[in-house]
Amino acid sequence: MLNKLKIGAIITTIILAMIIAVLYLVRQSEAGVTGFETGNSTSTNLYQSTKLPIIASLEYMEMTVRAYPTNTGYIYIGNSSSTADATFYRWTLYPGESINLILVPNYTLYYNVSVSGEGVSYITEYAR
Repeated sequence: MLNKLKIGAIITTIILAMIIAVLYLVRQSEAGVTGFETGNSTSTNLYQSTKLPIIASLEYMEMTVRAYPTNTGYIYIGNSSSTADATFYRWTLYPGESINLILVPNYTLYYNVSVSGEGVSYITEYAR
C-alpha cells in the first residue's frame, strides 16, 4: 500500500512538472523573448542607493538579483533610492541569496549595501 502511495506521489509530481514546463513555454512564446543580459554591480558607497541597469520601454522583463556569496553584510533592494534606504520598505538579501522579479516597463530597481565594496550580480530576460 505504501509503495502505491509513493508511486502516486511521484506520478503527480511528474505531471505537475510537465504542466509547469508547458505553461513556461507558452509564456515564453507569448512574450516573444528577445534576449538576456547579465552583469555585476559593486557599491563603494555605504548606505547610498545604486541603480541597477534596466532596459527601457520593454513589454516584459524578468530580473534575478543575487547578493555576492562572498558578501559579509546585507543587500537591500527597493524600487527607488528612498525605499532601498528605508527600513520598512525594502527587501533584504543575505550573502548568496537571490530574488526573482517580474518588472513592468520603465521600472527602476535600486540596491544598498551594509558593507562597502559588496554588491550583486544579475541576469535579465527581456522582450521588446
